[in-house]
Amino acid sequence: DRLRSRGLGDVYKRQVLFDRKRLVRLIVPLIVEQVLAVTVGMADMVMVSGAGETAVSGISLVNTICVLLIVIFTSMASGGSVVGAQFLGSGDKKTACHAAEQLVMICGLIAQQEARRMKEENYEVVVFQGDPGTIDLTYEEIEAEWNKMLQTVPQIGKFRIIHQGKKRYIFEDYSSQIGNADAALGIWVHKGVINEKLFEAHPNLKYIATLGHGFEDFDVEMTRRRGVTITNTIYGDVTIAQYAMALLMNICHNVTVQSDYTKTGYWKEKETNPQASYNQLFVPQIELYQKTMGIIGLGAIGLWTARMAKGFGMKVIANSRHKKTGPQYDGIEQVSMEEIFERSDVISIHCPHTKETENLLNREAFAKMKDGVIIINTARGIIIDEEALLEALESRKVYMAGLDVVANEPPQYQIPLMQSPYTFITSHIAWQPKAARLRAVDLAVKNFRSYLEGMPTSVIN
Repeated sequence: DRLRSRGLGDVYKRQVLFDRKRLVRLIVPLIVEQVLAVTVGMADMVMVSGAGETAVSGISLVNTICVLLIVIFTSMASGGSVVGAQFLGSGDKKTACHAAEQLVMICGLIAQQEARRMKEENYEVVVFQGDPGTIDLTYEEIEAEWNKMLQTVPQIGKFRIIHQGKKRYIFEDYSSQIGNADAALGIWVHKGVINEKLFEAHPNLKYIATLGHGFEDFDVEMTRRRGVTITNTIYGDVTIAQYAMALLMNICHNVTVQSDYTKTGYWKEKETNPQASYNQLFVPQIELYQKTMGIIGLGAIGLWTARMAKGFGMKVIANSRHKKTGPQYDGIEQVSMEEIFERSDVISIHCPHTKETENLLNREAFAKMKDGVIIINTARGIIIDEEALLEALESRKVYMAGLDVVANEPPQYQIPLMQSPYTFITSHIAWQPKAARLRAVDLAVKNFRSYLEGMPTSVIN
């Protein structure tokens, strides 16, 4: 247009950008690129529609090949700019070729980015969310948090939030609703669910997250062999450590009993006895200063428990599967399990349930402990041999036990430990503050984002 306006029509004709032959060379690669892009889209649709494992593997291969070809043909198409550049700049081929090289490089980068986007931004995620189980958080609130957080991850193309209709899902419940998801968040990790059958039924599934700290025994090697990443969600380290200390405080002071007497019991007694004692103790008061706290499992919760115990002036010793290093463990003496049993005035359990930790605290272990030791368990009930614990309580070997967990949950009958005057038992509620529940959602999504970015965190397999 500028040439025509200046009366240079002949120049315009000589410097036409493409003749017919060269134009075809440019357009054909672009057409091929578009056809390949459509093929990729169709392959993705088939993968989501429920093809078998063999078919999905074949489709995945076709998908990958097509993405690579898209890069090649888009770069070829952009190479047509070289042809055009040679006709520009009054025959200054050096300048024209330099401009063409820059354009080819830019188009190649764009093609690579587009191919990567097509490949990555199509993850399907399924979330299993039960009722929050707390009095200050509704299901609608926690579902809204999931929606907000999942939408912040650009690689997620589709997600579903399953409202669990019962407290504890089994294999069939999960398997019937996972579908073709690439990731499942909120799975209860144990060998009854994490097995070969699950991955045979759902070949796309490559990421699983439990929404808690704890997990049960499962086939770690099998999951590694299948290229599956499994994570836990360390949202309640401070929360659960705080609850462990609350159980200990209740044993040391039993504030409720003392408060009930001061508010009610004293006044009733005073009606019949004007000389009733106002300052009266009903349980011994125990000072923790300079006593020894033994921690089994020096993970995130165990570490916070250690910090809190040190705040009370306690000496802290700990045992973990692997020795912990770093400045955060300064002041914590890492010792053998034998020393935990022999030296501790208080033993607090924060390890996962594995074959090695099942019934870890048994008759032999209690026999090695100090007389009058206090036991705290906010981890898994099966880590303690409950019959052996009851015997130790009744013999006064163990002074008292504060338990947020029992071996079989929910129990089908009132177990003997619940009838003992030497126990405080709650129904696995250490994790339930509202702030912690919402934090669990946020951290689960952040962990998945880290996995997508090639930096998985909180991996348990």
